[in-house]
Amino acid sequence: MLKKISLFFLLTVFTGSLTYTQNIRNSSDGFLINTELNYSIGFSQFYGDASSSGFFKKLSGEIGFGQSINIKKHFSPVLAVGINGYYGCVKSHKTTSGSGAAIDYSLAGNYGDFNFRAYINFNNLFWGRDYNRNLSAYGWLGIGYGFWSTGLTNNTNAAYREVGDPVAGTTTGEKYKKAGFVMPFGLGVNYRLNEKFAVNIVGDYRLVLNDDLDVWRGGSKSDNLFYLGVGLSYYIKPGFTRAKSRVRKSKPKQVNYQPKNNNTEEKNKFNKKEDKPKVAEPNIKPPGEIPIFDIDYRAAKQAKEDVASKQKRGIDILEIQTQTSGNVKGVIFRVQILAKSTKLHSIKYLREKYNIKGDILEVYQDGVYRYSLGEFSNYGDAYQYSQNIKTLGLTDAFVVVYKDGKRINLTKEMKSY
Repeated sequence: MLKKISLFFLLTVFTGSLTYTQNIRNSSDGFLINTELNYSIGFSQFYGDASSSGFFKKLSGEIGFGQSINIKKHFSPVLAVGINGYYGCVKSHKTTSGSGAAIDYSLAGNYGDFNFRAYINFNNLFWGRDYNRNLSAYGWLGIGYGFWSTGLTNNTNAAYREVGDPVAGTTTGEKYKKAGFVMPFGLGVNYRLNEKFAVNIVGDYRLVLNDDLDVWRGGSKSDNLFYLGVGLSYYIKPGFTRAKSRVRKSKPKQVNYQPKNNNTEEKNKFNKKEDKPKVAEPNIKPPGEIPIFDIDYRAAKQAKEDVASKQKRGIDILEIQTQTSGNVKGVIFRVQILAKSTKLHSIKYLREKYNIKGDILEVYQDGVYRYSLGEFSNYGDAYQYSQNIKTLGLTDAFVVVYKDGKRINLTKEMKSY
């Protein structure tokens, strides 16, 4: 039953990983974004038929050296998947039989495995992402394949047997296995030193899905290893913290808009009423959709908005003028980065996290606060600008259109402007 559950878990996570990779095909950084490398060292303890001591008693002589290496891909602040490799010593002493009689057996050897596992960050899962939080707890569950070389000694009569020998008490020729499936699970605590490095403590429990690791087939149908280690992590291209902007060879021109002369326009149209915008096609995202999930909703202090006139600069420094929903006339295109039902207490952290210089436009419409960047006269420039914005870490940024300060649906015809 455990093997079936493990296989189902592995297939589920693997399928989810393949689905996610479709979203990063257009990224030049690819799979390296939010990848973590980790190495830890510590000690291991064995629990099974050839063991009769508890955790603390084993510390006095029934521990072996262990080490672990991980390659972990963070799909979000909550979920990650990775590959783990472990190798360590196996050491145990059994002094009491199941009936309470005094016996004296010693187990010694080596064990290693490779496994695929999924990780959950409990702090981000239950309390949301906080960029000021350095300490977090996480857990994992996985499935893998282990291999071992162990031997069991009866210290009373010096009898010895090891993996690969015939199973004691049988005449069928069956031998003790040297390998088998393993299910690792455990908990860890991670302390982030900076964007690139973190230290961690892990407690990793391995359930070996056969009874041959200790060369003793008895009451326990599975053998178990516990590993306690201290490690160091290195993050490659961390995408859930501030990202550096990139300079593109071609930069879309950022333009200003002047109110239209309604009298002249009406005369040219012979007093005809202005046509209403066409209805967007069904595949267009509805207004109000929240494009970013990785938002710190507990940012403190209201950022002071600089309403002074600033010199327009290139998009590489993202200099945006603050405007309200009623001070721009005509049809313009912008790049939306966030929408939410409540007003942001502060947008300072957005500028700092994504290296955005200057202000971000806030528009309140239909019960939704929308935050966007840029101001363009055609869809092409706005779309190219949105691609630059995505390189800053705002991967869900998209083009929106406003008419006379109000957001309207983006139609196929508008994309040809």
